Amino acid sequence: MFTPGVNLADSGDGKGQQYNTPEHVFKNLHTDFIIVGRGIYKAANAEEAAITYKNEGWKAYVNSLEKKVIQS
Repeated sequence: MFTPGVNLADSGDGKGQQYNTPEHVFKNLHTDFIIVGRGIYKAANAEEAAITYKNEGWKAYVNSLEKKVIQS
């Protein structure tokens, strides 16, 4: 499953968009892939933001797997 609207800083915008953190989408929505838009292209440094999302997304993914193994 692909989940759009992932953002580390915002909870939403003024137009009804609701954002979710990587932790939330991997743990609660059981997503396979995160889709980040504004969190990267509106950042002061898009390259740095993309790396941050990559790292935070991977960490959240691994943490979601560890919790599934423990619960089994």
